[in-house]
Amino acid sequence: MWLPEPLYATFAADELRLCTISPLTRRPRDHQAIPVTAADEGEPWRPWVEALAAWLEINDAKARHIHLVVSDRFVRYILLPWRAGIDSAREWQAYAGARFREIYGDAALGWTLRAPLFAPGEQAIAMAIDGNLSQALNALCSGGRQLVSLQPRFVAGYNHWRQHLHGKACGFAQVEKERLCLAFFAQGKWLALRNEGGNGAWPEQLAMQLHRLELTLDTAHGPASIYVGGDMGPSALPETVSSYSLQRLELPANWSAGQRALARARGI
Repeated sequence: MWLPEPLYATFAADELRLCTISPLTRRPRDHQAIPVTAADEGEPWRPWVEALAAWLEINDAKARHIHLVVSDRFVRYILLPWRAGIDSAREWQAYAGARFREIYGDAALGWTLRAPLFAPGEQAIAMAIDGNLSQALNALCSGGRQLVSLQPRFVAGYNHWRQHLHGKACGFAQVEKERLCLAFFAQGKWLALRNEGGNGAWPEQLAMQLHRLELTLDTAHGPASIYVGGDMGPSALPETVSSYSLQRLELPANWSAGQRALARARGI
């Protein structure tokens, strides 16, 4: 009996990050980063899918479980206000679809949505990707391949670091090259979420997002720390941006190269 070999892959801003795991030891086995350039026209995500398909063709296994993270450049996010009377996951999904169409128009009709149920009375995060991207990824998973999980980059980072986000009010920023996704929380509840691209350095992008958020964000909870993860690069972290203190989220210094490669392939 063949044990499925796990593959972790991230569609990063300009590369495909890959790491395989031994099905016996559960330790990182092979890892690499394949340079990728976005398509100028049509489907911008297509080069990442093609790079993954080519890698799978060369490195085919008898059975493989694929855990995939996609760049936030390919994701739309909204916060859903709580609505009484919506009790099932199906109704919540329909509500999310209606909200996406209100904001983005008919383009949202072809998107694949995910909107997990949250506690009653709370705002919830909903996300969407191009339906053609979802179909292309499912098409890769035939035979012994199985797409076990599909997450946006921000969600992958937040799920990993959420236990490190301290304070009654705080923010979390996930940095990618030329993109920054920022969320604010208070008492564990979602307050605001922005996912924007930009050409400047990420501290400049963060400052601009904060300026726009402060026009609508309820600041009654007091000043917040912003925890920053993702592809920040080696440059020093500013102590503050727009009066918010910044906290760098870093992998443990004693992690091996394989552990770090796995984290990168998991979108962390």
